[in-house]
Amino acid sequence: MEQRQPLAGFMERPSTSNARWFMGSLLNFLATGRQTGGQFSVFEAKVRRGEEVPPHTHSREDETFYVLEGEMACTVGDNTYHAKVGDLVFLPRDVQHTWKALTEPTRFLVWINPAGLEKVFLACSEPAPVMELPPVAAGPDDALTARVVAMDNQYGVVYAFQTEAPQ
Repeated sequence: MEQRQPLAGFMERPSTSNARWFMGSLLNFLATGRQTGGQFSVFEAKVRRGEEVPPHTHSREDETFYVLEGEMACTVGDNTYHAKVGDLVFLPRDVQHTWKALTEPTRFLVWINPAGLEKVFLACSEPAPVMELPPVAAGPDDALTARVVAMDNQYGVVYAFQTEAPQ
């Protein structure tokens, strides 16, 4: 029987050492699968009013959002939740969901269980030189969007706009 190595305890706080700019948002990675033995990952997201994610479904992990600042609308299946500071929203795997920031800024914790999907955010982002939202983009970055969707598909995430399941 294989012996599992014990995990090391750790502490992390938002800082430029773990901050990334991802598609107009600021993400601070507080725990990654590498640190937790793949059990979970956690990051803090700070986004502008109006930022939203297209409806999609995860096949491998559950997500949980905890609102730290502002308000957001989360649609999970047939239910829409107006989440405010202190609210927690659970987004289970195999249930289509989406979210939209209603205030600027909106800041929330994202808990992914099990870990793994955070690799998409890390791979498709850039280090944040300051603890602020990135400059507003001049327009959509179609190449980056295609890269994110392709990587998400590799991790079992399917978007509602996809006409067929990814291979």
